[in-house]
Amino acid sequence: MFDNLPNLLTSHDYYARSFDTFLQATDKGLSSKVWLAENIAKLVETKEELSVLSVGCGIGTVDLQLIHSTLLSLCPNITYHALEPNPNHFAAFAEAINSSFTTSQVELGDSLLFTMPKLTIQLFPTKFEHFTPPTTTQHYDLVLCIHSMYFIRPLTVSLRRMINLLTPNTGHLVIDNASPGGTCQFPLLAGIKSSDGHTLTSTNILQSIYSLYPSDADFCSSWIPSLMSKQSLLQVYLYNTFIDVSSIIEDSSNEMDEQAELLLAFFAEKILTNASKLQKTTLIDLLRNMSLQGPDDRWLFWNANCFITLKATAELLK
Repeated sequence: MFDNLPNLLTSHDYYARSFDTFLQATDKGLSSKVWLAENIAKLVETKEELSVLSVGCGIGTVDLQLIHSTLLSLCPNITYHALEPNPNHFAAFAEAINSSFTTSQVELGDSLLFTMPKLTIQLFPTKFEHFTPPTTTQHYDLVLCIHSMYFIRPLTVSLRRMINLLTPNTGHLVIDNASPGGTCQFPLLAGIKSSDGHTLTSTNILQSIYSLYPSDADFCSSWIPSLMSKQSLLQVYLYNTFIDVSSIIEDSSNEMDEQAELLLAFFAEKILTNASKLQKTTLIDLLRNMSLQGPDDRWLFWNANCFITLKATAELLK
């Protein structure tokens, strides 16, 4: 029924506008920001130099908040590499850096290098799969994947490479990803087929992580859903996100406005510019059945998200 509609990722501009509409409809990632503010400092040891790789940084909202609220107070010398293949988001992040800091900016090949006191940020317009660190000996104390692993392929190979880029014994991989159900399940329930495979969930990621551990890894004693134990191999934290989809459902009997269409497109992972009324109605009905109607006549879509934290232990670096 939806085979004639292009994949959302085939248009950088349409995706960027759809994603921005989605962000405006969410609760602004408050739970995610709180987790990062409270826990990143526990993962980073006090040191003279800190290196960070942010995979799929988007417009840089989370990155800049993390730098300002946490990282600058932990370390006097920070190197921050950020990857963003979408040119709209890449440009927005670059503009945000110039607005947040007094900085010098130079072009290094396709990348942009921003230099400030205590901090250098280098933006790379590329996917992680195509990324080559500036030096062959580059290691990172933190590798961050904040809602960016949904379309990374092949997953296990990419996870292995991320782990190998971590500083041995002290580096951490931090992944923020949606869990099964919610937005990840929506295209499947709608019967939408994808030649590239559907978005990966936190369960897919955990399954791949398990495959990287030796068979004798003791998960029974090391599975700690918090950051209470530095000995844990793997740490998981679940949190909620709510998305206001009232604009979509309220427009179900009328012609959808642009903002409602862009938001619905994000759920469907399809470009809806030329979608028929039947296709849109089918998607809206599914969204209504998956949403909660509040007493104020607002419709909220619930999405479970998951932080996965992995330390570069000897077991993984073998």
